[in-house]
Amino acid sequence: MAYTLDDTQPRPARPLIQPDDTQPRPPVRDGGVRGPGCMAWLALGVLAGAFSLLVIGVAGLIGYWSGQNVVAEYAAATQQAFVQDQINVLIPTDIAAGNVALVGIRLEGLASLTPPPAEMGMLVATGTAFALQRQPTVTPTPSPTPTITPTVAASAAPTQTTIPTVPAEGALYDLDALYAEAQAQLSASDYDAATRTLDAIIAIDPTYRTDELNGLILRALTTQAAALLRSGTPDTLAAGIVKANEASRYGDIGELTYEVYIAGLYLNAASREATDPLGAITGFSNVVAQAPNYLNTRTRLYNLRVKVGDEAIALFDACAAVPQYQAALQLFQSGDVELKLQSAQTACSSGQAPVGVTPNADGSAPVVTTTPAGPSPIGQRQ
Repeated sequence: MAYTLDDTQPRPARPLIQPDDTQPRPPVRDGGVRGPGCMAWLALGVLAGAFSLLVIGVAGLIGYWSGQNVVAEYAAATQQAFVQDQINVLIPTDIAAGNVALVGIRLEGLASLTPPPAEMGMLVATGTAFALQRQPTVTPTPSPTPTITPTVAASAAPTQTTIPTVPAEGALYDLDALYAEAQAQLSASDYDAATRTLDAIIAIDPTYRTDELNGLILRALTTQAAALLRSGTPDTLAAGIVKANEASRYGDIGELTYEVYIAGLYLNAASREATDPLGAITGFSNVVAQAPNYLNTRTRLYNLRVKVGDEAIALFDACAAVPQYQAALQLFQSGDVELKLQSAQTACSSGQAPVGVTPNADGSAPVVTTTPAGPSPIGQRQ
């Protein structure tokens, strides 16, 4: 309601504010400057947290890189110590002891390192020369077997030649001259020297005339392997297998693969002859089935069957002796073995002791007395 100027009506008195008035007052709202709001504080907190995480991450990466460097340095030092121990101590010790297999294993282990040792070229040449020097001498006049026709005659013992070695780093090599020397050695049938020269070339520069070098090494090794495998004596078979296996790294060795297989069967049977006669009989029988006149296999098989038959008779097991004597007579004719067979057959069918065998007084197994006689071959001469 409006008041007029002449309004004389009494007005209610306004209360006076005393100085000691302590009653709460509503805050005075000022339209001036205000403090930061909640959203601003939240954004500031997020930024601070992100910065802290960034600092922690960078510190972690720096620590990881530092640790990796320490590990790498330790691994490098450990590997270097291992390499030096192999080169300076273990390999020379194995060479002095004549241990070809262990030297080869150590060289393969060093070659597998990344990177390989700087001395690897010299070590390969030295190891190759050492292995070749440990090979047995090739028999000069081999005799072929009827089932495996030899095409390469064994060469005479090679003359001693200087083994090419890998000189110090920075030296110059005349690889063409070494290659020509290897060809001349092959032409002279000096296969050991040729192989050493070719191995030295490969150790110096593995990329030099790769196909030609592989072909020459294959020729040298297969020639040596054939001579050893066809020497006519069991003593050279193992060396022939080693040469053939080494040659197979450089190409196809052809018919030598079959010869290595037969030689392996023969050597396996021979290794069991003393301790496992029945196993040796099985092994020699496999050889005879595939190469009837291979070396002295028929004679060894004949002797083993007679021996096993005699042992069965000594143990009063005539029936077990019968098939052994029968199989022996299929290999060679022998009057002595025929008598043993008849006696064993009679004893086996009657269940009595063989004819001519008298048990000992103490009940132990009797000894069958026979007169040894050399077998006469049936059909073909051994």
